[in-house]
Amino acid sequence: MANRVEFSVSATPVAAVSAGENIATETIAKDMQKTLGGSGSVSSGETNPSVTVDFTTTTGYSGNTVAYQNVNNTTHVTVLADATNVDMAVFKHTGHAYSTATALGDAVTRKINIMVDDQNVACLAAGEAIVLPLRSILGTVALKAGLHSSGSDASVALECFFTT
Repeated sequence: MANRVEFSVSATPVAAVSAGENIATETIAKDMQKTLGGSGSVSSGETNPSVTVDFTTTTGYSGNTVAYQNVNNTTHVTVLADATNVDMAVFKHTGHAYSTATALGDAVTRKINIMVDDQNVACLAAGEAIVLPLRSILGTVALKAGLHSSGSDASVALECFFTT
């Protein structure tokens, strides 16, 4: 069982430099000239001591087996109906169509919108992920996912987990 979830993020602005006397290349953009990032961990009971981060009750996995969410054309999928005690939420676009809760289909490119209630908070392309260290701040709201309006793929498998 885990008593904390560790995470990190890093972003680097990249600028294309055209060929002058040499070859075209890419470099860190001069207006920022660095990578921006951070890391942390969400500990068991950090906000609410009565809540234990415990992978035996993690939503999205059970007994080391993933439970993919089927994000499809018909509706926005509610991946967690009540986020009241969620300490950490992680969403990953698998880059594959949904086949079953434990199996992936063919490769897809359609993006997935991640929502808190009906407010978009991220748009994930294939292979991208977002970590939300919530620390039980949301209250009774739903975490949802929906297909981005552009694209023709009928379904996308979303991998996610939530700790409470």
